[in-house]
Amino acid sequence: MYPEYLLPKAYYHIIQAKHFAENEDLVLIRHIESSEVKYMEGTSILHPDCIKFQSDHLRDLSTNLLGIFTYTDIFYGIQKESRDELCALWNEGSNVRKILPEEFFKDEGRQAYFIPVAITLKYLSDEVQSHKWHFGLFHTPTNCNFWHVSIRVLDENNNEVSQIETIKNNGKKKIWKTARDFLVSDIISTKELFYKPMPTECYQ
Repeated sequence: MYPEYLLPKAYYHIIQAKHFAENEDLVLIRHIESSEVKYMEGTSILHPDCIKFQSDHLRDLSTNLLGIFTYTDIFYGIQKESRDELCALWNEGSNVRKILPEEFFKDEGRQAYFIPVAITLKYLSDEVQSHKWHFGLFHTPTNCNFWHVSIRVLDENNNEVSQIETIKNNGKKKIWKTARDFLVSDIISTKELFYKPMPTECYQ
């Protein structure tokens, strides 16, 4: 059965940005599809080539907050036919239904990488396209997963780069690519990290 502890509950609340900043040892996890898993030759170390995002640039990176959500929960995925409903953003205060067996799959060949929250939030870039940028975390729970978190790129005024009309598309792509490359080279860990769960008072 699909884990019910991943589902939003009517008495849950959206986790505010300040809670990510105020709580130490929070870690995000992102799965790698089993078909894309590669290892360094002769080792069990993940190859950097398998750490890739949905696109060439970093507009919105989907991750999960470790705590109630644990490593083995990366094995669960929603079938394509059910994604429009079950992967839609959850409406705060609403009840969600159980996930039916035919609506999900389990792939135990998936692997994952880890993103420490504190390091991610503290980084401030040099200027790119006349803007300094940093990472922002947004709690974006879905109807099938309360623990879904989006990583986005913000400017020095906390505006999402994707929404800034004064930056042309090519400029945005340069910022996103710089952010992506830094995330891969300096923040992401392929080794499981120590973490603490988000305190319950931050979402109940």
